Amino acid sequence: AAALVVNTAGVSSAEVPAPVTNDDDVQIVKDVRLTIAKDFSSPGNDEAPANDTPEETVVAGSTGNRFWIVVSNTGLSTADNVHIADTVENRLIVTNVVASPSLGSDTDGSVQGIDWLIPTLGAGQTVTLTVTYRVDTATDSALVVNTASVASDGVPTPVADGDDVQLVEDVTLSIAKDFSNPGND
Repeated sequence: AAALVVNTAGVSSAEVPAPVTNDDDVQIVKDVRLTIAKDFSSPGNDEAPANDTPEETVVAGSTGNRFWIVVSNTGLSTADNVHIADTVENRLIVTNVVASPSLGSDTDGSVQGIDWLIPTLGAGQTVTLTVTYRVDTATDSALVVNTASVASDGVPTPVADGDDVQLVEDVTLSIAKDFSNPGND
């Protein structure tokens, strides 16, 4: 919050024993600027246009897939109560979230939805959330678009960024037909 600071200066001497004073005030405000980048391919790879083709393809049934949420405070002041939110699409089943450096924690108790609170993020400081997820074997091919946002006491309107990932099915079928002996092709 902004603060008004009043400063009073005074001077006196043997010749002017009564103090002569003057005051002035200054408004002190925080300079917090938050940026966010959400990427399925690699952290900080956020240069593609909004209508890009997916940078990442994930196969249904796969595990150990990751996406990253990178939040930076590019302002001159410390950001207080930094809240990172991501309602992760339910086809991407979140298994773990880790912050680097280790700042804040998930506050909603749900692994699927990210509700990460960082008490303070210093000026010029960056935090990266690495989100590990899997895709169920029964998931159909689809383009999944997902968005994360960040807000703080100094930036109450959320700043958002999104990315997309292509889910694909990997199905191999075979058939054998034999009139004389099963399996004798």
